[in-house]
Amino acid sequence: YLLLEAPPGAGKTLMAGGLVEEFSAEGDVVWFWFAPFKGVVGQTAGFLRGQFPGIHVRKLQDDRTAAGSRAGDVFVTTWQTVATRVADKRNVRRDSEQNDSIDAMIAKLRKLGHRIGVVVDEAHHSFHGETQAAKFFREVLAPEYTVLITATPDDADVADFQKRLGGPVIQRTSIARQDAVDAGLIKDGVRCAAYFVDSDKAKMVDLEQVALRDAVAAHRKIKARLAADGVDLTPLLLVQVDSTPKSTDKALERLLKLGFKKEQIAVHTANEPDADILALADDEEREVLVFKMSVALGFDAPRAFVLCSMRAARDEDFGVQLVGRILRVHRTLQ
Repeated sequence: YLLLEAPPGAGKTLMAGGLVEEFSAEGDVVWFWFAPFKGVVGQTAGFLRGQFPGIHVRKLQDDRTAAGSRAGDVFVTTWQTVATRVADKRNVRRDSEQNDSIDAMIAKLRKLGHRIGVVVDEAHHSFHGETQAAKFFREVLAPEYTVLITATPDDADVADFQKRLGGPVIQRTSIARQDAVDAGLIKDGVRCAAYFVDSDKAKMVDLEQVALRDAVAAHRKIKARLAADGVDLTPLLLVQVDSTPKSTDKALERLLKLGFKKEQIAVHTANEPDADILALADDEEREVLVFKMSVALGFDAPRAFVLCSMRAARDEDFGVQLVGRILRVHRTLQ
């Protein structure tokens, strides 16, 4: 068991992918890589394909055959896809004419001499008590090798995880934030502004409008600075709206009044999923991304410099993750 702790933007996926590739060359290991949520699965799979020739990314939905498996095979999925109380309730837990269930496939892989490896991204969100994810991990996967990746490890969660698995020794490797700054991977700091008003004056001030106006001004200042420095890069403004009705429409209306064109703004919420969300990171025709929660964890957009959030972050770990969306240094600037 390895716990890899590193701040957002330090390259945890790159480090874990390199580990999987090199380790697979020395041992016959088939891997299951668990992304924190569905929206990051494609991004992770594409990154692994592009960076590691020794890794063979497979799709769990339609490629669950043990025969022909080889060292370095990696299935990228989520706990929600595989962990359920009723074993055959989800597609991947059912046998079909073309595919075994994931349970049967893992058993056959072991009979063929393969070992099982598991990578858990954002591991601090995966195991809280006796969840279905913990049960599936222990009873179905039962991996010989486990890599836990996290930016904000909770020592209590780690202790609970160890207890439920019979007390294994977990090797912990920590990358300090300053190490990532010194390597030019993440910014050396974030300037933060919070907006407050006395309750008796709340109706006189539109804090969201003020915050958004200032965020747009900061975004345009950064855009001008990049252009002046001869850097061919369009920065991205992230706008997180709250869960109130029409919050997305309100943000869009305000952004248009602040001078953006409709085609410059992308929206990605649970109710309005954008099929091209992964392409937004590189699509410099888009200058603004409006979202609710879906982009807060794991979304990789190094173009993002400014975040305007209308949602209170009451959980410290979640706040760290959210700010992590604007910490990365784009490769053009490294």
